[in-house]
Amino acid sequence: MEAHGGLQRWYANGPLQFHSNYQPLDGNTPRNTIQISDNWSAKARHQMAVDTSRQFGWDGSVAWAVPDASEIPFDARFWALTPYYFVGIPFVLGDEGVHLEDLGEASQEGTSYDLIKATFGEGVGDAPDDYYIIYLDKDSGRIAAYRYVVSYPAYFPDGGHTPEKIMVLKGEQEVNGIFFPDGYETFMWEDQQKGAYVTNITLSDLSFLPDLPQTYFEVPRGAEVIEQK
Repeated sequence: MEAHGGLQRWYANGPLQFHSNYQPLDGNTPRNTIQISDNWSAKARHQMAVDTSRQFGWDGSVAWAVPDASEIPFDARFWALTPYYFVGIPFVLGDEGVHLEDLGEASQEGTSYDLIKATFGEGVGDAPDDYYIIYLDKDSGRIAAYRYVVSYPAYFPDGGHTPEKIMVLKGEQEVNGIFFPDGYETFMWEDQQKGAYVTNITLSDLSFLPDLPQTYFEVPRGAEVIEQK
């Protein structure tokens, strides 16, 4: 966390705005949104980049959509905090209920990394069976990649999770003393190495909004509240 700018600075900077353009390479639905998230409360509000009148978010208790969920071409509840969580690593791994384990060293494509595994306590978040395996650059201490699974109960009502993937960070940008990547490339994780290239994500237009009022994250009048599946 210190290598990425420090947890104290992360919280002091205020809500984070960014443009996340998630482009699957297998024909699945793109998820191209402009998001503002509150680092303290993990509240979020998105605008669809191609039509900013279509919005969705998470107010800390419920998910919502404007004009309604049918206008969002993917699971708005699941996606409300997903980009924030990826962009917020490593800082979100300092939250209460996150357990970190030192896995020692591992080599990936000829480079040696320090590995940390993050798991979650029972009942933490919507998907407590998720996990992340973080690859730390030995020189900078910053994240180079992470492996992960998705165990969202709406997708796996009987337990289980997606196949493991590895998300490789691309480039670097500094905003108010915090270091972010320029984007991510996601691959299937097969036989302890990168497999098929499945998703390209670009991350742009980052800024912190310390004067943004908390009312921004409230459910807008007329919005549809999205129940958990």
